Amino acid sequence: MPELEEVLKVTSGKEWRGEREEGRLKRLPSGKVVQLGKIRLRDLMTQGELPNPLMPHVIKMMGGKKWEAESEADVQFLFDLLDFVCIKGFVEPKIVEEPEADDEISVRDVDFEDQLFVFDYVQSEIRFLTPFRPKRGADVAAVSGGEELSEPAEPDSGAGGG
Repeated sequence: MPELEEVLKVTSGKEWRGEREEGRLKRLPSGKVVQLGKIRLRDLMTQGELPNPLMPHVIKMMGGKKWEAESEADVQFLFDLLDFVCIKGFVEPKIVEEPEADDEISVRDVDFEDQLFVFDYVQSEIRFLTPFRPKRGADVAAVSGGEELSEPAEPDSGAGGG
């Protein structure tokens, strides 16, 4: 049986730009529907549109390092970044400081879960930013590999075992 060859056509420039310029309809976890455009943080950085306080964190993330909130300042950075990405990513409704028209909302109107969804959709370059969990201390000390125990382990008397 002869193989069917796929017919390929060059993707037009309009189609390439479409998602960024016009956006795509997306249903958010809250059930609300928005038109979201694609943005790239690296473009915003090179065009000077990324706010300076966000820059060091974004550079760290784009360097391939997993980001975890380690302090209150890190959590504030996360909130600021999510607000910023939503403001840039929403095509419709438009996010403005003081909404008045029917097609305008405030960033405060967008739930945290919806903001996470928007971030994941509009900014796929740094998906390793998730999960957004605070860094935890180790529960158990690490044991170097390959070492034999010199004596058999005994239960800890303070472990509540009796």
